[in-house]
Amino acid sequence: MELGIGWLGVGVGLAGWLALGFMARGDGGGSEAERSRGRLVFWVTALTGIVFWAVGMQRQSPFSTGQTLAFGFLIGAVVGAVAGMVCFKPVIADVPTDRRSRLGLQSAMFFSLFSVSLTYLIFHGNPMWALIGYSIGTVMAAILSHYTGDTDASPAIHIESWAVFGVGLSMGVLLAMAHFNQAHLRSWWPIPILIAVTVLVSSYIGTELSLVGRDSGRPRNSVAVLVTVLLTGGLSAVYSWGY
Repeated sequence: MELGIGWLGVGVGLAGWLALGFMARGDGGGSEAERSRGRLVFWVTALTGIVFWAVGMQRQSPFSTGQTLAFGFLIGAVVGAVAGMVCFKPVIADVPTDRRSRLGLQSAMFFSLFSVSLTYLIFHGNPMWALIGYSIGTVMAAILSHYTGDTDASPAIHIESWAVFGVGLSMGVLLAMAHFNQAHLRSWWPIPILIAVTVLVSSYIGTELSLVGRDSGRPRNSVAVLVTVLLTGGLSAVYSWGY
């Protein structure tokens, strides 16, 4: 069950990131300047992450003796470099602005789910230091992406939201580890990942429902909110009963 939830987070996160990102941005295009901006964000973030990873490979305090802090940081920096580059990928014009914005934001959240779940799986024996390092790496990546890129011409909120959601999910797993700190209770550790999967899928369904009837001027926002709440609350109740 423990590893199964981790794989669930990886699979749902990767599928959601790719599918929603493609729906929001299309498959390319744009000017050479836009593509160059994305490459600059990627390389600045990735190279900075590699430098600090090398520093973090030290064994003395405050670094972890197994270097999991450094590897977690490297994962956060690398996926942050990818996230920053994707934020600068040109969008397709035939997607309505409100839908494109929501899809782009949700795509970033799914990418956070994927990267946190991947970190958890790789270091599932004791993921504490790896998740702490990952959180530090994501914050660094978001800051570098924000100040390296042209924030006036890009959806900078996506990389920032990606970082905030990733740090929050990492801290949820760490709190679960702190509370259920015995070996026979470790099946509780990935429960925040399961809740994140539920919230993101429910949110996407609610977003799609809220856009129904938009052309006629009668979007179903109230129905979307109700369905999202029922899905999240109902599935969470099932998890509680199951555990």
